Amino acid sequence: MSQVVEITIDLTNPNRNSMIETFGVVKTGERNIYCKAGDIGRRFFIPNMNEVKYRGFLNYSYRYQTEDTDYREIIESEKTSNAISEIVKYLEKDLNRYQRRLEASDEYYQALLDFY
Repeated sequence: MSQVVEITIDLTNPNRNSMIETFGVVKTGERNIYCKAGDIGRRFFIPNMNEVKYRGFLNYSYRYQTEDTDYREIIESEKTSNAISEIVKYLEKDLNRYQRRLEASDEYYQALLDFY
């Protein structure tokens, strides 16, 4: 039985590290993968699999499909390691962009102070 693994990193919540969730595949449609984990049903859009997605303010996720069923094997797998490093790379780019914007805002403010 294949599963979809979703890895989420939310930097706005200081109490949560990266969250790794698994969902058992119920059926695969033309554009979606339908999954279930306990009482929770989820639908994953196939073109968005295997890439980092920005899910809101400082909240990033990566989804992939695997044949592993043991949670420990999934956590220790190379796919999970690659997924987390992809999220970190994407996040570093965003944080660098935020840093540049912050520095530019500070320079602008200092220029205004010097002008007046």
